[in-house]
Amino acid sequence: KANAHVENLILQDNWLTLDMTCLISDMVVENTSLQYLSLQECRIGEEGKIFIYTYSILAKTDVYIIFSTNIRFR
Repeated sequence: KANAHVENLILQDNWLTLDMTCLISDMVVENTSLQYLSLQECRIGEEGKIFIYTYSILAKTDVYIIFSTNIRFR
């Protein structure tokens, strides 16, 4: 279960698998406190980015997500 009290999650410069992006996506949806998620240089590939972006649409709060130079805000 996702931690509902994380406000900022910075995972810069990590090798994240698609399974890991699934866990992050769940947290983005369930966490009502998350405001900022940085995945800069995480090498998650286009599939991982699309997965997280799609789940961010379902988020209960507005979350800034940074993949690289692309910023997604809601």
